[in-house]
Amino acid sequence: MTEKSEIDLLYEAAAFCGFKPVDGWPAELNPRQLAALMVGGWKEPHKQAYRVSLQMIADGIKVGNAKRRRLHRTAH
Repeated sequence: MTEKSEIDLLYEAAAFCGFKPVDGWPAELNPRQLAALMVGGWKEPHKQAYRVSLQMIADGIKVGNAKRRRLHRTAH
Protein backbone atom coordinates (compact mmCIF):
# COMPACT_ATOMS: atom_id res chain seq x y z
CA MET A 1 0.00 0.00 0.00
CA THR A 2 1.38 3.39 -0.95
CA GLU A 3 1.10 6.52 1.16
CA LYS A 4 -1.24 9.20 -0.10
CA SER A 5 0.26 12.55 -0.96
CA GLU A 6 -1.02 15.79 0.54
CA ILE A 7 -2.76 16.53 -2.76
CA ASP A 8 -4.45 13.12 -2.73
CA LEU A 9 -5.68 13.73 0.81
CA LEU A 10 -6.94 17.19 -0.10
CA TYR A 11 -8.95 15.86 -3.05
CA GLU A 12 -10.30 12.97 -0.99
CA ALA A 13 -11.36 15.30 1.83
CA ALA A 14 -12.93 17.73 -0.63
CA ALA A 15 -15.03 14.92 -2.10
CA PHE A 16 -16.73 14.07 1.18
CA CYS A 17 -16.65 17.52 2.78
CA GLY A 18 -18.06 19.36 -0.22
CA PHE A 19 -15.43 22.01 -0.87
CA LYS A 20 -13.48 22.71 -4.04
CA PRO A 21 -9.98 21.25 -3.85
CA VAL A 22 -8.63 23.86 -6.26
CA ASP A 23 -9.41 26.49 -3.60
CA GLY A 24 -7.36 24.58 -1.02
CA TRP A 25 -8.46 23.84 2.52
CA PRO A 26 -11.30 26.01 3.78
CA ALA A 27 -10.58 28.25 6.75
CA GLU A 28 -13.32 26.47 8.72
CA LEU A 29 -15.37 23.31 8.49
CA ASN A 30 -18.97 22.97 9.61
CA PRO A 31 -19.86 20.11 11.99
CA ARG A 32 -20.93 17.77 9.17
CA GLN A 33 -17.73 18.38 7.24
CA LEU A 34 -15.64 17.87 10.36
CA ALA A 35 -17.39 14.59 11.20
CA ALA A 36 -16.85 13.32 7.64
CA LEU A 37 -13.20 14.31 7.78
CA MET A 38 -12.74 12.57 11.15
CA VAL A 39 -14.01 9.20 9.90
CA GLY A 40 -13.19 9.27 6.20
CA GLY A 41 -16.60 9.97 4.72
CA TRP A 42 -20.32 9.96 5.40
CA LYS A 43 -21.48 7.11 3.19
CA GLU A 44 -21.08 3.37 3.74
CA PRO A 45 -18.85 1.95 5.19
CA HIS A 46 -18.36 5.13 7.27
CA LYS A 47 -22.03 5.92 7.89
CA GLN A 48 -22.27 4.69 11.50
CA ALA A 49 -18.93 6.23 12.54
CA TYR A 50 -20.01 9.48 10.87
CA ARG A 51 -23.22 9.57 12.92
CA VAL A 52 -21.31 8.93 16.14
CA SER A 53 -18.74 11.63 15.34
CA LEU A 54 -21.45 14.12 14.41
CA GLN A 55 -23.20 13.45 17.72
CA MET A 56 -19.90 13.89 19.60
CA ILE A 57 -19.37 17.24 17.89
CA ALA A 58 -22.95 18.32 18.67
CA ASP A 59 -22.47 17.31 22.30
CA GLY A 60 -19.21 19.28 22.45
CA ILE A 61 -20.95 22.34 21.08
CA LYS A 62 -23.84 21.90 23.53
CA VAL A 63 -21.63 21.76 26.64
CA GLY A 64 -19.31 24.50 25.42
CA ASN A 65 -16.23 22.41 24.62
CA ALA A 66 -16.51 23.40 20.98
CA LYS A 67 -17.68 26.62 19.42
CA ARG A 68 -19.92 26.92 16.43
CA ARG A 69 -19.81 30.05 14.37
CA ARG A 70 -22.62 31.08 12.14
CA LEU A 71 -21.49 32.78 8.99
CA HIS A 72 -23.82 35.21 7.34
CA ARG A 73 -23.34 35.21 3.61
CA THR A 74 -24.39 38.04 1.41
CA ALA A 75 -25.83 37.49 -2.04
CA HIS A 76 -23.54 38.47 -4.90
